[in-house]
Amino acid sequence: MSLYKRGRKWWVHFEKDGQIFRQSLRTSDWQEAKKREKELIRDAGSGKASPGKEPFARMEFDVALLQYCRDRLPDLAETTQRSEFDHSRPLEKFFGQTRLNKITEQLIREYMNKRHEAGRSNAKINKELYILRGILERAKRWYLFADSVKPLKVRQSTVGRALEYQEKLKLQRSGEKNPHWQRALLAYILAVNTALRKSELLKLRWRDVDLLERLIYVRHGKTAESVREIPLSNDAFNAILKLREQGKLLFGEILKPESYVMFWWPGSGKPDPTRQAKGFRSAWTSMVREAGIGPLRFHDLRHTAITDLATDQNSDETIMSLAGHVDRRMMSHYSHIRRDARREAVKGLSKRNPRPAWDTVQSTVQGDEKAKVPAVPLAELIEKNGGDDETRTRDLCRDRAAF
Repeated sequence: MSLYKRGRKWWVHFEKDGQIFRQSLRTSDWQEAKKREKELIRDAGSGKASPGKEPFARMEFDVALLQYCRDRLPDLAETTQRSEFDHSRPLEKFFGQTRLNKITEQLIREYMNKRHEAGRSNAKINKELYILRGILERAKRWYLFADSVKPLKVRQSTVGRALEYQEKLKLQRSGEKNPHWQRALLAYILAVNTALRKSELLKLRWRDVDLLERLIYVRHGKTAESVREIPLSNDAFNAILKLREQGKLLFGEILKPESYVMFWWPGSGKPDPTRQAKGFRSAWTSMVREAGIGPLRFHDLRHTAITDLATDQNSDETIMSLAGHVDRRMMSHYSHIRRDARREAVKGLSKRNPRPAWDTVQSTVQGDEKAKVPAVPLAELIEKNGGDDETRTRDLCRDRAAF
């Protein structure tokens, strides 16, 4: 371990964990050089710093991005691979042939500002920065920006919505009005009767459907716990049969097991049973708008199904096995117990407790003597509720006195 001068600048040369570090400290001051030497040794020990001749750090960004994405393929699901590819394209366009060891904090902030000016959301910019961070971490250079470049603030998503019976009825009747919305309608019926995620529904193949036992097998899901079997109710089974009839009309009487239930069918093009449908956003949006029930995500149908299961007093284990949840905390995130059910629940608590003396209903007093406590008029209750004893705010008291 030594400090030495090359020209007017101090350099450091030391070995750590079998790696040779030799680089400029970019200062001609001896005390500053000693300070930077200690920082570099500390960063090398924690894996933040890299040798001066780190091959990955010297790559051009577009080449490094290609290698980074290729090396991550075995660890990512198919949908995540597509997502990373989409979010990496703006990075590749901006940084291009810039070498990784030439990327500065100012350049990163310039990229963030440019994306913001282009109208991209903070959440989208954060996903792109996540890829950039992964590449720079591999190049042992992210530590230079970690304390100053932070993810942008994103509005926290709220727990989703669960549909009431009348809203379901409106949505179903809306879907029946237009034949072009049939697949979106059938997807809706399957989702509210099975609690399937949209991605699970789109990945469903005919080999995953047992028509004799009336079962759906979810073989690939968001987590390991998502792999499960779901019995089909009459409505869900009829929706599956409708989709099968649709497939037979287009592809013949015999549907191959590897064919998708929700197959690729572009607006102007030939349908392909071997390709998974990307979705039915346009039909779904039109169907919800026609129903007049306000904004509704397709994922809210999963919330609805789990809420209905919870309202029907099914056990937690049954709900989790159908929904593919990891634990009860995740189930509570989805389960929206109805207001009426909560109201009935607290009524049950009231029945188990003695009535207080101020209750306006019949109250039991000493000697089993029945006495009716007179009800206090609302106006008088408001009038007496507060004053200078601070049970009501003093501002209200002053306002009343002024008038």
